[in-house]
Amino acid sequence: MSGNSAFELVTERGWRRGLGNLLSNEFSRWWKTNMWWVQSLIWGGICGFMVGSIVVQSPDMPLSEMVMIYSIFGGLFPAIAVVIILQDVLVGEKRSGTAAWVLSKPVSRQAFILSRFIAHALGVLVTMVLVPGVVAFLVFRFAAHVPIPP
Repeated sequence: MSGNSAFELVTERGWRRGLGNLLSNEFSRWWKTNMWWVQSLIWGGICGFMVGSIVVQSPDMPLSEMVMIYSIFGGLFPAIAVVIILQDVLVGEKRSGTAAWVLSKPVSRQAFILSRFIAHALGVLVTMVLVPGVVAFLVFRFAAHVPIPP
């Protein structure tokens, strides 16, 4: 049985059955492909462009209004993108038959959904919230010369 020596015994029980394997697979979908830096470039660029255009067009605008406009654009567009990305994850897997195939293995339904939620929530948090926030902070700090506390 030299072929089975590469397999790793998993002893998870109950609702966690298969969560570790599914979670590592979903993290790989974000962090081992170019998806993370493409999303970071897209959302960092959009927020940087929005904030930069506000700073250039009206440099005398109060900081509270600049932050409000950033909050509107930083909260509206990524929310739509999250719906599109996650619809492809769950509905796309259901349509292609991957979900049925995975659930025919010894994994629980809770682990299946939870692994998708955790991995994509972390990916969205980093690439669509944290990176654009850092870009907006840098634009406010250096282009608008506004001393914003981090």
